[in-house]
Amino acid sequence: MVSAFIKNFVYEEVLVSALLFGALIRPSLISVVYVLFALLGPLLPPIKDSYGVPASTKVYIILVLLVSLLTASAQFAYQIYESVTRPDIDDYTDTCNTSSFDFWMRQTGFIRVKPNGGFDTVRVVTPEVLALLSSILTTIVCLALSHYASPASNVATPGAHVQPVRSIGSPLATPSKSAKFASALILALKRLGDVAIILFVGFVGVIQPSLLNAVYFLAFLFVATWWASYTPLHRRVYNAIKRMLIFYTAVHFLGIYIYQIPFVQHALPAGSFPARLIGFVAIVRSECPEWWTLSVISAHYWTAFANALLVLTLYYALVVQYKGSRYGLLRSLTCVGSGESSIHEEMSCAIVDALLK
Repeated sequence: MVSAFIKNFVYEEVLVSALLFGALIRPSLISVVYVLFALLGPLLPPIKDSYGVPASTKVYIILVLLVSLLTASAQFAYQIYESVTRPDIDDYTDTCNTSSFDFWMRQTGFIRVKPNGGFDTVRVVTPEVLALLSSILTTIVCLALSHYASPASNVATPGAHVQPVRSIGSPLATPSKSAKFASALILALKRLGDVAIILFVGFVGVIQPSLLNAVYFLAFLFVATWWASYTPLHRRVYNAIKRMLIFYTAVHFLGIYIYQIPFVQHALPAGSFPARLIGFVAIVRSECPEWWTLSVISAHYWTAFANALLVLTLYYALVVQYKGSRYGLLRSLTCVGSGESSIHEEMSCAIVDALLK
């Protein structure tokens, strides 16, 4: 029996991290699928102690396992094929620039293993190994092992001792002042999280000026102007803005990642005006005759690296913050309901509760 916390940690942290790391060290079309799975994982509902694994989470875990088995089998078959048909590695190097078959195999993610290549020897197959091992572990922990007791075990026996129910007005049923203050403080911090995430959005918008990053800056200006006018920003509107940003950051990071695949850089040359205007910058490159290496391009400013990292960080931060505050604050009856409350009202109520209780 495994706790729900362990299950959530395995499929939300271990599986997602393995897929993302594998994709980052080998940009290719197959790795795009790993990135999609890594971005989709945090959006799924969590596993709870009193319920079974949600259907959508089951489908996700099984789908990742099947795709990992397929890609690992294909990678294994390709390496065998190359070893049998061209045992001399120099033959592969000689046709590196002339063979369209080898070129598109590398774009897909099938890169021949070069002996004595250091980290690059295992880098080309590491994504499949990580995806397969992490998906098998996730399937066993989340689907094969139980995380809650069976209903029959919860049925009381005839001789079971029943504790008397305390009245509502008893001292033990009344929370202490310190507990009230801690609860109100946590709720106030959640509202501060709403402010912090918008400031983060604005920072991402200016780290690398481009059309893609302009959306973040415009979203920041919109929300900041709304707050400055002290006009109530209802929770459903704020949630809609965050949902839009979650979707956009996922697409944005996916675009940055796809641009690192060599054939995309050939179609839209790095450093060209259209690429710079849109916001696509080549961060890594792999070319013949050193087809087994992944070179980090140092000719560009550090903002190219920071932008990709910040967009990915913003995506996961938005997902976590949205899950924690989508329903607003739980406040006393003196405050307005969370369904139609504004950010100003929620923060004011939380601070007042913390000071007065």
